[in-house]
Formats: sequence, C-alpha cells, structure tokens
Amino acid sequence: MAIELIPKKEEIGLSRKLLFLVSSLIFLGVSILSVYFFFSVNKKENIKKELQTKYSVGFTPEQKKLEEKIILKKLQLDQLEAALKEHKFPSKVLDFLQKNTLENIQLTSVSFSNKKKGNSASNKKQGNSGFLEIEGTSLNFKDITLQIKQFRQQDEVKEVTLESLGRNKKGKIEFTLGILFEDNFLNLSP
Repeated sequence: MAIELIPKKEEIGLSRKLLFLVSSLIFLGVSILSVYFFFSVNKKENIKKELQTKYSVGFTPEQKKLEEKIILKKLQLDQLEAALKEHKFPSKVLDFLQKNTLENIQLTSVSFSNKKKGNSASNKKQGNSGFLEIEGTSLNFKDITLQIKQFRQQDEVKEVTLESLGRNKKGKIEFTLGILFEDNFLNLSP
C-alpha cells in the first residue's frame, strides 16, 4: 500500500464557482463605489472651502458693516420677541395689527401710548384707553381707505383718524393713522 503525499485535486462544483464569482463581483462593486464616494466627498469639500474663501475674502468694508448691522438687528429682534412673550399688553397691540392690517398695506412705524397726542382736554376725556399711531405705505388711496374702514369696524376701536397723507419719491403713498382704543382695551385680563 502506497501513501500518497500529494493530495488529489478535488473537482470544485459549479455552485462554488458561481458563489465565488458573485462574491468577487460584489466586492469589486463595493470597492469601486467607495472610491467614487471618497473622491466625490473630497471634491465637494474642496468646493465648499473655495466658496467660503471667496465669500469671506470678497466682502468690502461696507458689506462687512452691513452684515454686522443685520446680525445686530436679528439679535435685537430675538430679544424683543422674548420680551414680548412675557408681556401681555404689547402682544394685544401686535395681535390687533396682525389681524386687521390689510395685505396691500405696509406698516413702517408703530407707536403706542396711553394718551392721545394733541390738546390735554381731549386726553382728559380719553380715560384709560390707548392711542396707537401707525405710519405706513400703500400703492393707492383705495387701500388706505379700506384699511381705515377695517380699523373702524373693530369693537375695541373708539376712533380712527387720518393724520397725514402724501407721496414719497418712489411714488408710494405714505400715511399716518391715529387709532384711539376703547377704555377697556388696556384691561389686561384674558
């Protein structure tokens, strides 16, 4: 009996060959995709860095000042929003304006006081109501008339007066309205 030192070659079945081929193709595909994604991400990061460099270098001093001013205004608005959430009274005025300002009217300034501007005799009979002065712009007189009518129809409004009216250099109509509220408007109970 002879001992064979060299093992016989076993025949590899068709299913094993197919499994090896599929595994090799999957490995090759994953390798190619990972290389593609690696270079794609690097390319996008380089583009991002390039844009950031262009963005930061391209600012003129005026643009940097404007950016700082915008950031400051944003911070002030955030602080104002936080303060308004704590105070019911200003939110009543802002809610009133939000609900009753027409779409074609742009408000540019709002001032609220507990006394109407003008003679002190009318202030005495005014009682404990508030006076709201708003400035704004519109493209036509009809919208301003409709806005005055909208304010007058509200229950909390005692009187609406058109205090000034004129055109600006851009052709828009500028106006100032005075709104006198009923005495119970300052009642802060819910």
